[in-house]
Amino acid sequence: MASKKNGHGKEMTKETTKAVFEDFNPFDPRYGGADPYPYYKRMRDECPVFLAENAHDTTIVATHNLVLEVLRNPTTFSSQFSLPTSLEDSPVNREINRIMENGWERVSTLLTSDPPDHTRNRKLVSKAFTPKAISDLEPFLRSITNQLLDDIIEKRKIELVKDFAMPLPVLSIAAALGVPDAKIVDFRRWTEACVDQGSMLRSNERRIQATHEIVEMQHFFAKELQSRLEKPLDDILTGLVQASLQNDEIEKGETHPLTMPEMLSIIQQLLVAGNETTTKLITEMILLLARDQNEWQKLHSHPERIPLIVEESLRLLSPTQGMYRMATCPSTVGKAKIEQGSRVLVSYASANRDERLFPKPDQFNPDRANLREHLAFGKGTHYCIGAALARLEATVALSEFSKRISTISLASDNEFDYSKNPLLRGLSHLYLEITPR
Repeated sequence: MASKKNGHGKEMTKETTKAVFEDFNPFDPRYGGADPYPYYKRMRDECPVFLAENAHDTTIVATHNLVLEVLRNPTTFSSQFSLPTSLEDSPVNREINRIMENGWERVSTLLTSDPPDHTRNRKLVSKAFTPKAISDLEPFLRSITNQLLDDIIEKRKIELVKDFAMPLPVLSIAAALGVPDAKIVDFRRWTEACVDQGSMLRSNERRIQATHEIVEMQHFFAKELQSRLEKPLDDILTGLVQASLQNDEIEKGETHPLTMPEMLSIIQQLLVAGNETTTKLITEMILLLARDQNEWQKLHSHPERIPLIVEESLRLLSPTQGMYRMATCPSTVGKAKIEQGSRVLVSYASANRDERLFPKPDQFNPDRANLREHLAFGKGTHYCIGAALARLEATVALSEFSKRISTISLASDNEFDYSKNPLLRGLSHLYLEITPR
């Protein structure tokens, strides 16, 4: 029988391929941090809608066209997903809920709500994320980027995540939220807590600790939001407390401002989306260029290529690897039947490497004609509201980095250890040797 190699170099027959699929669980620590793309390719080729029984009966949708089909049907595939009942009722989750009683209730706002609630919340939040508000951040972004470069330019060897890719988005979103410099260390700690609390790959002790830190964060921002009511500033927090939306279906003149739990929920989502994903994008983008010296040299001669490099990096990495949906009724995706109540994972990571749309999908090629067809920011109703900010941060970061650094190469002590969060993939560390221009 003909055989083929899997992503780890082992020989596989048709029968063992099926066994590997049955065993695949993206939430298992054995797979967290590993290369998921060989698994996704086999799914696209053999079972593009795959029921991962070991992953709490999660259905993974792997091809670009079928992911789009799900994303464009928010009525059938709701964003109001939840943890499996067995996990919701676990002792650690009961303890998390008890701790959260000291803060504000968790409510569905952007990520986990459907129209019309999602429409209302998105319109309100978008008032704080106007194109002008984003473009006005560019001078500040260039300033802090160069401040970070000032600190590393003479080091010759740097750890990119700690020295550059992590502090840049942290400082950026902190400034947009009006967080004082004295709270930056806490701000980063709160961001990590927001990621860790919901991760099934973190220890129970860490998830409980993270919950305490989230409550601490809630109290800080609740106080800041209240102060913006009394003394408005030019920041996103002021935009949130001042936002209101006229509803044509109710008495003229009545408004519906965001509540405190809604604002705190939105801020928590901004911390994750505005920090973690951008850190991972910047890191992967520099890694790709360090591995492709031809592209690095072309960038110096043609800086207008930077937006193309950003888009191709988004496609290849997909910092948000996927997102959940919940089937509200029996349906069909491709040739697969989806039962009502099924948990569906739309895999942006797999869709962005679908060879039917992106030839030679594992190759770094910023000259692809259809770059913008990637799904790194999702699509449809839940298209990422922070996409413009993420693109601007990555563009500014690469622009200033390439202006001041002549050569980059990978240090010999890199282990290329990827984070074990199945939905937020990125390098934990990246060691580079650099020379200034």
